[in-house]
Amino acid sequence: MILMYHRVADPELDPWQLCVRPSHFEEQLGLLRDRDLVVSLDQVAEGALEDEPAVVLTLDDGYADTASHALPILDRHGVP
Repeated sequence: MILMYHRVADPELDPWQLCVRPSHFEEQLGLLRDRDLVVSLDQVAEGALEDEPAVVLTLDDGYADTASHALPILDRHGVP
C-alpha cells in the first residue's frame, strides 16, 4: 500500500483539504511503526517483501512544510 500525503501543516485555511496536522501525522506514523509496516520504495522494488504487508509513505507537491514539519517527524520514527 502506498500512502500519499500532500502537506503536513496546520494552516488557517485548507480549502482543498490537503493538510494533515503534524500531531495527526505523528500519531499515524507511530501506529504504522508499532506494527512494523513502513518500508522504503527500494525494498519494494527489490522484491524483498513478497507476501508481507507493507506501507510506503510519499509526500508530494514540494511544500516547504515537508522539510519543516514532516521530515523531523519521519526522522523521529525512523521512517524512510
